[in-house]
Amino acid sequence: MRILIIEDEVNAAVDLQNMIMKQDPAFQIVAVKDSIDSSLEWLEQHDEPDLIFSDIQLADGLSFEVFQRHPITCPIIFTTAYDGYAIQAFELNGIAYLLKPTDEKKLVMSLQKIETFRTNLARTKTTSSGAALNLDGLLKSIQTSYKPYRTSLLISHKTKIFPLPVSDVSCFIIKHGVTFVYTSEGKSYVVPQTLEDLEQCLDPADFYRANRQYLVAFRAIKEIEQYLGRRVLIHIDVKVEEKIIVSKPRSSDFLSWMENR
Repeated sequence: MRILIIEDEVNAAVDLQNMIMKQDPAFQIVAVKDSIDSSLEWLEQHDEPDLIFSDIQLADGLSFEVFQRHPITCPIIFTTAYDGYAIQAFELNGIAYLLKPTDEKKLVMSLQKIETFRTNLARTKTTSSGAALNLDGLLKSIQTSYKPYRTSLLISHKTKIFPLPVSDVSCFIIKHGVTFVYTSEGKSYVVPQTLEDLEQCLDPADFYRANRQYLVAFRAIKEIEQYLGRRVLIHIDVKVEEKIIVSKPRSSDFLSWMENR
């Protein structure tokens, strides 16, 4: 497989190359480009690669500009330190969206999706029906099966903006119509999302909607106990103002989530 890498951080590019080649020495890194202009120049002068790994934020702009100015048909695996570009990425042949630092297991899963794509493509080519090759349909089916869950949240606090790893979150709380995130260090910040929004973008294996007020992280749960009226009381690793109680109708579902998570 011929692979083009678009990445303006030297260390990140080297690490990515090493991870890719570790999966299959037969992979061929055809070029590593660090800007919009150099990427466009390479694409205009060479045959299209089989796969592109692309950072999103480059020194001279967003890499999306490359694919808007030079449309391609090969799949793209986007890598970025920010999680706010997922929708745009999947509109531009994106087949996976990996947040930095790149997790090798997720990279492997992304490459496996590429193999699924190639296998389906080969089968389509060899069908005896002679049906037209539907590349868009194949790509769309793979994109639909991939749902990128957030691994960080962008926090605006006072005069600063910084990423908060989801792995540091203990819970989300609604207070007076405002959503707060509580970290394992006991710090709290306002986040713009509602609990409903957060439920959609966070891995349901890691977070549980205990009630209307709380969305709780599995890793933060210290213990649970039976509570009045056959409800469940959750104790987490940070102090919160009100008790986290799971209602009787939801208690069985919660306990099943805890057991099978």
